[in-house]
Amino acid sequence: MGDRPAHDLAGTFLEALAHELRNPLAPIRNSLEVLRQLAPANGAVADAHAIIDRQVTHLLRLVDVLLDASRVAQGTVELRRERCSLSTIVRRAVDEHRTGFRDHGIAVTLSVPPDDLWVEGDVARLGQVFANILGNAGKFTPKGGWVTVRLSRDAASRDAIVEIADTGIGMDPALLERAFVPFTCAPHGSEGAHNGLGLGLAVVRGLVELHGGHVTAASEGAGRGTRVTVTLPAAAARVDAGPDGSGTERNSLRILVVDDNVDAAESLRMVLEMLGHAATTVYLGHDAVGAAERWRPDVLLCDIDLPAGMDGYDVARTFRRHSSLRDVYLIALTGWGLEEDQQRSHAAGFHLHLTKPVFPDQLESVLAGIARLRSAS
Repeated sequence: MGDRPAHDLAGTFLEALAHELRNPLAPIRNSLEVLRQLAPANGAVADAHAIIDRQVTHLLRLVDVLLDASRVAQGTVELRRERCSLSTIVRRAVDEHRTGFRDHGIAVTLSVPPDDLWVEGDVARLGQVFANILGNAGKFTPKGGWVTVRLSRDAASRDAIVEIADTGIGMDPALLERAFVPFTCAPHGSEGAHNGLGLGLAVVRGLVELHGGHVTAASEGAGRGTRVTVTLPAAAARVDAGPDGSGTERNSLRILVVDDNVDAAESLRMVLEMLGHAATTVYLGHDAVGAAERWRPDVLLCDIDLPAGMDGYDVARTFRRHSSLRDVYLIALTGWGLEEDQQRSHAAGFHLHLTKPVFPDQLESVLAGIARLRSAS
């Protein structure tokens, strides 16, 4: 292994592991969406769908938190900053957890000011911050408890403040001091505790600090709940008005899917057709150009790790050189999601880089934006 630092080796291993896990998770997620649309309204079927969805989501989050903890520790996290509504981000995070809270008998309340609070930040990463905190609150709060989320502005500094309080198992002073240290878990004897990996709050702290903010945890002791407070520098109120890009018009696109994983390709094709698009599939990079010349797609959704001597980067470069195909919108769909992976796909000619497994609503939003661009051109 030479003199390569141990944390670098661990990071490389985790990146490879994440890629290999995401590949089979993509067709599972796609097939689940197809079954959800086609299966009859049967209680047992719906329950089975919900179980699979929860467990796939849990596995994805487990992979992501391992990777994020490694990236935070190594200082390799890249933020895609933009002016964004913290109110919307917090509402969305709470909405995504409501069903889980309800299923566990936990009440949740949300308080936000009437006017939006704006920050300069990465929407996905900030959403991850509040998802991690809410996930912890749900895990450590027993049935009959409650979680309260409150968004406000500091009267003096004008910073945005998000407080998430629960009535769960709480923390004793020794645990509280190490709350944001990696691999810090509740004692195994804690009633109702789900010990997990102890990485969630460590990732939260790293991401919040990258946004120029800070996070604290407070508890009055074991059995008396926990309050986590995130403070972020607020941006000026948004003054520009105009369409938010969420129009209801849906324009059908012709989409070519390229993936050597047949299950992934075919399940994605079914999802695309359910979204109202026309889609076809090929499984090798060498077949993509011929299929595109015959079928004239608007969009190419292409895996990167393709066999037989022509990978996704080669496909993108070939499309860009081909006079009749250079206007096709190229989207890389891959298990590799680091910043350097995204830079490499853009350098090859891809317009957009998506990490597997892509959620149907995310895919629908991306394709709607492409359809609007094509209509305007």
